[in-house]
Formats: sequence, structure tokens, C-alpha cells
Amino acid sequence: MPALTNRTAIISAAMLLCVGHVWAQEPVILEGEDFARAGAWKARPWTESYFCASFASDFLSRQAFLGAPAQCDQSVAQIAFAVPADGKYALFARYACPYMHNVAFEVVIQQGGRTVYFDRFGRIQEPKIWPFGGGIQPMATYDWGGGDNMVYEGGTDAFRLRAGPARALLIAGPQDEPAAERQVDALLLMDYDQGHAKISSRYSYLPLDGLLTQSGDVFLRITNPANAPGPVVVDLTTTEHSPYWVHGRDWRTPKTLGAQGYVEGKPQPGDFLPVGATSPWVEIGSRLDRLNESTLKAQVQYQDAKAPGIDIIFEFATPDAEDGKRLVRRIRYRDPGSRPVRFAVPGNVPKNGDIRTAEEELERILAYVRSLPKEGRTPERIGIRGVFTTHFMASELSDRARTLSDRIRREMIGDANEVGLEVESLGDEIGLKLAAKSPESDAAFREYLKGLGLQPSDVLSPEALADAQDPWSLVELEYEDRETNPRLWYHSQVFGYENGSLLELKERTEAIQAKSGGRVYTGANYSPHPVYWPREQQWVRPFKLGALTMPWSEDYVWGIPEVSPQVTGYLTDVFRCAAKYRDLPIVFYVMPHEPGNTPRSFRLSYYSALAHGAKLIHHFCVTPVVTAYTENYVSSEFLPMYREIHDIARELGVFEDLLIEGRVRPAQVAMLISGVTDLWDPSPNYNHERKCLYYALRQAGVPVDFLTEDDIAEGRLDGYKALYISASHLHSGAAKALTEWVSRGGVVWSSAGGGLLDEYNRPNDAMLALFGLSSGEITEHDRLPDTKHTLPRLRPADGMRLSLPGLEPVALPALATTQTLEPAGGARSVGMFHNGSPAAVLNRLGKGQALLIGGFPGAAYVSPAIPARPWDRGTTDAAMAHFLPTDFDPHAREVILWAARQAGIVPDVTLSAPLVEWTAIDSPAGTALMLINWTGQPVRDLRITVRGQLGGAIVSSLEQGRLKPEQDGNVWCVTMPLGLTDCIMVRNAQEDGQ
Repeated sequence: MPALTNRTAIISAAMLLCVGHVWAQEPVILEGEDFARAGAWKARPWTESYFCASFASDFLSRQAFLGAPAQCDQSVAQIAFAVPADGKYALFARYACPYMHNVAFEVVIQQGGRTVYFDRFGRIQEPKIWPFGGGIQPMATYDWGGGDNMVYEGGTDAFRLRAGPARALLIAGPQDEPAAERQVDALLLMDYDQGHAKISSRYSYLPLDGLLTQSGDVFLRITNPANAPGPVVVDLTTTEHSPYWVHGRDWRTPKTLGAQGYVEGKPQPGDFLPVGATSPWVEIGSRLDRLNESTLKAQVQYQDAKAPGIDIIFEFATPDAEDGKRLVRRIRYRDPGSRPVRFAVPGNVPKNGDIRTAEEELERILAYVRSLPKEGRTPERIGIRGVFTTHFMASELSDRARTLSDRIRREMIGDANEVGLEVESLGDEIGLKLAAKSPESDAAFREYLKGLGLQPSDVLSPEALADAQDPWSLVELEYEDRETNPRLWYHSQVFGYENGSLLELKERTEAIQAKSGGRVYTGANYSPHPVYWPREQQWVRPFKLGALTMPWSEDYVWGIPEVSPQVTGYLTDVFRCAAKYRDLPIVFYVMPHEPGNTPRSFRLSYYSALAHGAKLIHHFCVTPVVTAYTENYVSSEFLPMYREIHDIARELGVFEDLLIEGRVRPAQVAMLISGVTDLWDPSPNYNHERKCLYYALRQAGVPVDFLTEDDIAEGRLDGYKALYISASHLHSGAAKALTEWVSRGGVVWSSAGGGLLDEYNRPNDAMLALFGLSSGEITEHDRLPDTKHTLPRLRPADGMRLSLPGLEPVALPALATTQTLEPAGGARSVGMFHNGSPAAVLNRLGKGQALLIGGFPGAAYVSPAIPARPWDRGTTDAAMAHFLPTDFDPHAREVILWAARQAGIVPDVTLSAPLVEWTAIDSPAGTALMLINWTGQPVRDLRITVRGQLGGAIVSSLEQGRLKPEQDGNVWCVTMPLGLTDCIMVRNAQEDGQ
């Protein structure tokens, strides 16, 4: 073995490869799992890899890899292979590279008893070829987190090989920390000169993946049976697992198979395969994906265009050792129609020749769902969309495939697709545009300002107005210059949002409502990722203004480094804030797509949406790959997910009447969603802290409602006892109303920020006075775009020691953002940073209190619960993507709960187990007490204590059946086991049995 040396060549920027051309020589692909293993190396399936999902780059060649632990003794795996021709070669390794982790391994190529190639791969510092425009760099990250980290490395060093036998070795051993598992997908050996001569940057989206086909591995022939309608040819096209055609493959252009093999040009009479004849074998592997299942479409064309139906035999084969063919599947396809035949083709036909028609795939799923227990009942009032529905499936399906799809849907969700609310989508994953600048919009803007009681002198400087004959003529929309004219910029932003996309949506909404008599709601799916930041301008204001009438979002939590599916409740609660003005229903996309999601995570997100107020559930696209038209699907290899969809639908049907007519019980704690902060501060930190505070409160059994600045200014804070703030800015009108509310006995709790800047980005005098400060300068040390990705690696910027009244002194790290606090007046310091300066101030105002902490206690609460594991996109509950954190900081939680306790808040429900969330939904028929267990482990004896008189109400559990509560004065209690989720139904006696 040669001495280990560092790589000397640097990968050229020209090496952003993907093929949009035909290579003169096919690459030699050495699959990791095919290597003979020794030591720690093990062949493992795709489902155990770091990156296994239904989209992006989360795929492995042949759906398997060669793995070794993060640390191990030196282990060697090897494989013999044939070099196709003499030449100069380059080698690329495709492997999983979790963000900021070493996955070091070595590759050796030997021929003729000597080493001709050696290199190291997988070290953090080495440049790699990244997907999605990540370029060539040692370690890329993306806005959505490091979840697309299947990379290529190598290709820089040329080495010579002779035609004939050779051997490749993979070596794993001890490596530098931070270390992750070695997961080697494949090695690609390519002609060096051809590779460099034909590099194209046009297909840089998924570099090199276009080469990973089943070229030479799969063959097809057809037989035209004796009783067929007539001579025939078949057009073959392939649909990739990605619908966006990012691999650079020309598979949509049909190749026609006839009597002599592939037909050149338009079929002539002699090209049609006669009745009773069989075509030659043709190679089709080069039009089939190696990274995932492909959909092969066969369009049958008879010479007589009017020939009825289809009757044809398809035979699929792989090469055998004798250069012959090994038959893997023979399918006789008959159909009275003449639609395309669709085949589900696995990514590894030589080892898994289970090629199935779309109809066979659907029959398999139908048989499974029919075998499931039919407990409960399917919904009759709450709709469930996206389960084998035509709109979200491929358009080219046979009548039988559509019939089977209908049967599966009804077995899974009954008639839930046909019931519930009617919604018309006005867009998907939309953003909002500001009103276009024009003379007309400028004139409207001026009228808007006049309506606010403003004058030109309120938005323009004296210098700009000097000698102006008509000062209003100088006022125009200003979207860019926020520094020199912040007042004009702020009002331009507010006007621009309300009169841009929102005005267009409002006009469309009004037309739809007029046409439908108000029966049809309008919505536009809001994509919350990557940071799950519900900005007030998009998530609340459109619904308050009537631009849209159904708040609508999606989860996809399993693809983003978010804390857990509990963020679904966070988003839905913000939507309840938006819905309250017009009593609007909420729809939520709960995505069961697998690989990627898991039944556990799906269930948790589903119940979170329901518990926080969703009235319509959408699964987007529940169908296997062969009938999908999108990268979102539920593979037939993951049947338990089909069961989870089936089972939850039957659970929902049992208590849907309590949900559909019910309302989430109002909270006593409010949390601010500041539109002014959203406009002025692009940092994700305040939203991240707000989410962490939300988790702390909800996990401690404290319900939360969201309020905007407008809500506070309009008096909607009345009725709440405590308000939590994570915001840099606060509207001065809200600050005035907030001060009055505190003086009447309210308690304000704020993380760093405190809304100490107003809507014009000036010091907010009202908020400074509220907290008893003369100043409070913010310093952002680090950004928190996500949680599982960033928080575990974050070093504290400082430390805080807090001494709040009624609590033992607490030491917390100051993470990401800190605030320098200068107390004034009667405020007192109740905390210190390491240098002795104030870290928290408490001010009493009238009957109330205001606490400002100059750090992020929410982030401190969550941080210890997130281990510094490699962020992944795995499809098991053990994956980091599905990891449910539990080791939250109890001291930080007490600091966060301080305001609720000072305000005298006693939750209506208390639970004996931490991290079990409850939500009460009240309806005329009774109450649904939703329970969600965020520990990931069953709770054996959960003690549930509820304030209130039962009277003659009947209490039952979805999972445990009829319960016998203990009544003690004004509380009643039950003790029961809890798995992941449950619903306790408290029904009025006359409603029992609904």
C-alpha cells in the first residue's frame, strides 16, 4: 500500500458535470454494495442511508450502499472488474456527505499487481461536486439546510488502465472528528479525455446523476399473440422519478419497437410486428433509472388505427453469464381500451426483476388496505383530499387503473374526498408581490396616506419639500431607500403589500364567491420552509382583508432541520390568528410521502393540524410512483404508510363532529407576531426564538394564541393575562395599547429585542418606558435559520445568570443574539451577563409587570435537546430528520413560564407526563381533548386532570373506549395509557354515540 498523500489537484470549476450528451464510452459503475466486504464494511439498503426520500438528490444507485461506522479499525472491501479499453481514466466517488462531518475513506485501483490509482475521499476540507447549483467547494449548505448531501468527489487525476481485469479497493479506518458513517454509493470510472471534452454545465442541477442508468442491464421484446387485433408497434418512453427532467436524459422522445427491433423514423408497413410473431430483444436499460423506480410507458399502435383494444405480451430480461438473456418477467397485457401501458420498473432489475404493471401495483395496494381492520368510521363531514384522486395522478391511465384507484381510495378514506369544504386554489407555494410602481399606484398611495391623516411633511424631509408648489406631487412609492427615508419606505411597504398581489387575489376571491354564492373558499398553499417563518404580511393580513378565505399551508417537516412536527401546530395557530376576523376554516397539507416521511411523524403532524384548528386535510398525492405525475408519492414498498392514512381517517370519523363545529378553546397567553419586525429585520432569529418559546409553553401544557400589532392596538389583548414577545420592532400604536394593558395587570415577557424600535426604525419610546430602559442595543452574533442543523453547533456568545422573583437563580447560555440593557427609572436588573452588565430587567407598571431578557431563553431551552448528530433526510424514526428531542433545559423552561405563573394562569388541563401536549376543542356537542405525545415513547399511566364539572357528560377515549373519571370538586381526573396520539371525547349525554 503506498504512503497516504494529500490530494494535489484542485477540482476545476468546469467540473460541474451532468451529461446532456452521449458519451463515447459508457462509464464503468462499481456499486458499493457489490464489493466483497471485510472488517466493518457492510452492504445496506437505501432505507438505512442518511438520504432517502422521494425528491431532490436523496437517492442511491441500485437502492443500496456500502457502509462503515464513523470510527472503526482499518477495513478493506474489494471488487474485481473489467476495464473495457486501454486509456486514460478518471474516477468519481458518489457518497453521502452529512454537513460538517468527515466521512473519510480511500480508493485504490490495482492492475497487473500494482497500484495505479490512490486517493482519499470524504474529508471536510476536500472540494466536492454538489447538487442544486452548490458548485465545487469543500462543504455546501443550502437555504433549506444540509439535506441534499449526496455528492461526487474526484475526477481530477488521470491514470492509465489497460483493457482487461482490474481490482478496486475501498478502505475505511479511524478518522478525524466530527465523524459520521461512511456510506459509499458507487464509484464511476470514466474516459478522462472524453469526460473533459464533453463536460456541459447546462445540467448542473444534479451533476453526473444522468449517467446512472441501467444501461446494458435490461432488455425487452414483445410478442403479438395469435388472436391480437393486428400487426403492431410499440412506442416506449420513460418517466423519471423526478418530474422536472433535471438529469439531462432524452427519455421523453419515443423509441419505437417493431418487427426488426427499433424503428428509425415513422413506422412503415414492414415495421409492424405480424400477428403471432415475436420481436428481437432490444436494450432498454439505458432508458431506465438506476437511482430509483422508473415508469416505462408503452404506447401500443396497431397498423389498423381502428383496431379495438390491446392484447400484447411484454418480456423483460437481463443478461446472463453466457451472453444470453435471463427472463425476469413475462406479462400479457389485455385491455379493451387503447391507452398506454405503464410499468413500474425497480432501479435494480438484475437483482430485483419484479417489474409490475400499474394495474398490478394498484391491485397489490388494494389487497393490503382491504386486509386492514375496519375500526372506527371514515369521515362524513371533514374532507380528506389527495388520496388517489385524478388531479394528483398521471393523466395517462387505463380505465382499470382508475377503477382500482377509486377502490383503494374508498377503502382508505371512504367518501371523505367528496365531503367537506370546497376550495379553489389560487396558487401553490406563492409569495406576495408589491404593487407595481406607476402614476396610478403613486396617486393611490397618496390617497392612502391622506386616509391615515398624514401630510407630505410626515414622509418627506424639509429639504425635499423646500419651495415645493404641490408637496403631495413629490410623494411616490419608495421600495428601496429605507435608510434615508424610513417613514416613506415603511408606508410604501404596507401599501405595496395590500395593493399588489393581495389586491389581485381579493378580486379573484370576490369573483369566485359571487359565482359560487359564497360556497367555495379560496386559498393558496403557503410553503413555510425552509425556516417555518409565518410573516404577518402573508400569513395574517390576506385573510383579514378578504384577499383569501381559507388559510392553507403544508408540513414537509421531515425534509427540513426543524425541531419536530410540532411546528405544524405553530403554523396552524398563526392561521387561527388570521382566521378569527372572518371565522375562516383552515386547510393543511399533511404529507405522507414515503420514502422520506414515516408513519410516526405523519401521525404527529396530522394530529397537530387537527388539534390546532384545521377543518380540511390534504395529502397532496397518495399514489405509488407508477401512477404519480410528481416527485411526491407513497411508494408501494412502504405499505405501513398506507395503513396509517387508512387508520387515522377512521379515527377522525369518530370525533369529527366535535371538530367540524368546534373551536379551539381560547388561551390566556398571547404571543406576538410582529409585521413591523418582519419588514425591517430579515434575520430569522426572532422567529426561531418565537418557535422555541412556543415549544416550551406548549410542552408545559400552556396554550397559546397569536396576536398581531393591529390586534393589540385594537384592544384584542384584553382577556389575555400574559404576552410573549420575540421581536426587534413594534408598531408605536401597539406599544401604547400594550402599556395600558400592562398597567391594568398584564404581564409582558420578552426575549432580546423587546420591540425597542418602532415602525420607522427609531427608538420606540413607549417600549423603552414599558421595560424601564434608556436604551437596548441588539447584537446578532449568529443566525438561526434552522434548529437541528445550526443549534447543536452554536457556541454561546455569552452567559446569563438570571434571578427572577420566585425562582432560584438560573444560568443560561446567551445564544445567537444578545442585547445591551441600560435600566432607567424604577426598573431593576434581575440578571447579569458574564461581564456583570444587566442581562434582564424587570419593571413594574401599575398593576402589571414587564420583563425583558437580553438573550434567547427559548433557544437555550431547545439547544441541549438537539444532539450534534449528522443532519440527514432518512426515512426511519431513528434518522435525525425524525428524531424527537426530549432533553430540553428545565431551568430555561421555568424562566419562560415565569410570566404565565406571575399572571396567575392555571391551565384548564394538567398532565402528569412532560412533553405531552393537549388542546381542547369545544363544540355544541361537547369537547374534544386532543393529546399528542412528543416523547416518542408510550406513557404507561398518564394522569389527566381537567378543571370543570362533568355533569352528565359521557367521557371516552378513542384508543381506550369508555372512561370512568374521578370527580373531586371542580376537577375530574382519569388515568390511562397513551401511545402517540389520542382524543378524549367529552360528550353531552344526549350526544353520546354520535
